[in-house]
Amino acid sequence: MATELRRGLIRITANYSRLLSMLVIGIISVPILLKAVGTECFGLISLIVGATGLALIINDTVRTSLTYEVGRALHSGDDQEFREIYAAANVVCLLVAVITSVVFMGFYFAAPLFKIDESLLDSARLLILYQMADNLFRTMTAAPRQFIMITERFLEQSFFQVLRRAAILVGAVAALVVYKGEHYEKALVLFATVQVGMTMLVQLLSVLWAFYIERKSIPRLRSCTRRALKQVVGTAKWNAAAVGASSIQIQVDQLLMNVFFGLYGNAMFGIAQRLAGYIRMIVNGMSIGIDAVTVRLSAGQDSGAMSIREFMLHSTRLHAVALMPALCYLLLFAGQVLHVWISRTVEDPERSVHTAMLLVSVLFFGMASRAMSDNWTSILYGAGHVRKYAPLVIIGSVLNPILAVALYFTLPGGWNIVSPAAGFTISMVAFHFIGIPIKVARCFEMPLREVFSPMLRPLVLAVVCLPVPLLFSAGAGQWGVTRLFLSMAAYSLVYTTLCGMFELHTDERQRIITAIRRRLPIRA
Repeated sequence: MATELRRGLIRITANYSRLLSMLVIGIISVPILLKAVGTECFGLISLIVGATGLALIINDTVRTSLTYEVGRALHSGDDQEFREIYAAANVVCLLVAVITSVVFMGFYFAAPLFKIDESLLDSARLLILYQMADNLFRTMTAAPRQFIMITERFLEQSFFQVLRRAAILVGAVAALVVYKGEHYEKALVLFATVQVGMTMLVQLLSVLWAFYIERKSIPRLRSCTRRALKQVVGTAKWNAAAVGASSIQIQVDQLLMNVFFGLYGNAMFGIAQRLAGYIRMIVNGMSIGIDAVTVRLSAGQDSGAMSIREFMLHSTRLHAVALMPALCYLLLFAGQVLHVWISRTVEDPERSVHTAMLLVSVLFFGMASRAMSDNWTSILYGAGHVRKYAPLVIIGSVLNPILAVALYFTLPGGWNIVSPAAGFTISMVAFHFIGIPIKVARCFEMPLREVFSPMLRPLVLAVVCLPVPLLFSAGAGQWGVTRLFLSMAAYSLVYTTLCGMFELHTDERQRIITAIRRRLPIRA
C-alpha cells in the first residue's frame, strides 16, 4: 500500500506540475495570439483545429489504445509475447497514419465549403497541411512515445508534453514580435510554422528519449504476427471507438458553430472551450496514467479485482477534490475571468465577453462530467471492460449533434448560439456522468451510490468556501488580474485547509506529516 501511495504521489505531482505549466501557457498565449492574428484569424485557427481534430482524435485514440495490450504484455514477463504485441502496435500506428493522412487531404479539398473569407482560404489550406504533417509524425511514433507512459515514467512524459504546449506560446510571441499586431494573415502563417515545427521537434526528442531509456521501445516490425495484430486491433477498436466518440463531440460542435455563426462563432466557442477545458485539465492531473496503473494491478495474481475497486473509489475521491472547487469558482466568476482574460484583445469586448460567458456557462457542466468520467473509463479500460461501456459513449456522441441542431431551431433568437454547447453538455451529463457510473457499479459489483458517495464531501466543502471569494466582489470597479488572483488564492487556501481537516483520512494525514518532517532541514 505504501509503495502504491508513493507511485500515486509521483504520478499526481508530475501531472499537476505539467498541468499547471500548461494552464499558465494557455492563459498567456490566448490574448497574445488574439492580438497577433486578430479575432477572425483566431476563429480560423479554432475552426481548422476543430475540423482536423477529427483526424487528430484517431491519433490519440490509437495511442491510448496501446496501453492495455502493450502494458499487459510488458508486465507478463514474457519477452517474446511483448515483442510480438509491441511490433503489432507499431504496425497499427503506421496503418492509421496513412488513413488519417487521407482524411486530412479530404479536409484540404473541402476547405471552400466552410464559411471562410476568400482571402483566408490559402492560409486555411496551409494550416491543414501543417496539421497533417504533425499528425503523420505523431501517429507513426505513437507506440514509442506511449511506452514512456506504460512504464509509468510520468515525470518524463509531463516534461515533453509541457514543451509541446509551449510551442503555441512561442509561435504566438513570434507572430506578435515580427508583425506587431498587423498583417494578420502573414502573422497567422508564421505562428503555424513555428508552432508545428517546434511540436514535431519535441516529439522527435521524446521518441529518442524512449529509445535511450529502454531498448525494448525500439520498433522491430518483423516480430509482428497475425495473432498479435488481431489481438491489438481487437482491443484497440473498442477503446478507439469510445475515446473517439467522446473527443469528437467538441470538434463536431465547433463545425456546427461555423455553419450557424461563421468564424465569429468559432472564435467565441474556441475561447469558451478553452476556459471550460481548464476544469478538465485541472482534474486530469488525477486521471492521466490511471489506465497504466490499472493494467499493472490487473496483472497481479492475488485479489487484483478488489484492489482495483479500492483504487477506483480512492481515485474518484481525489478527482472530486480537484473538480469541485474549480467548477464552483468558475461558475460564480466566469464573467470576471473572461473580462480579465480577453477584454483587451478581442474586437467589440462587451459583446464578445457576453457571448463567451453564455457559452462557457453551459460548457462547464459538460466538461465537468467528462472530467469525472475520464477517471471511471480509464479504470474500466485498464481492467479490460472497454467493451461494456464503449457502446454507451458512442450513443451519446451520435445524439450530441442531433440535440445541437434541434436546439438551434427551437431556442429563441440570441440564445440559440448556445445550442452546440448545450448539445455537448446534455450528452456528457446523461451518458458520461450518469451512464458510465452505472457500468462501473455493475462491473465491480457495488451499489451505485458507492460510486458517487466519494464526491459528496468535496462538493460540500467547495460550496462552504464560496463566501471567501465573494468578499472580493464587494469592492468597487472592474476586476483586474490582482483581485482575480487574490480571490483564487484565498479560496484555494481555505478549501485546501478544510480538505486537510475533513477530507483526508487519519492515516493519509499522518503519512503527509511524516513525509514533510523527513524533508525539513531541522528535525526535532
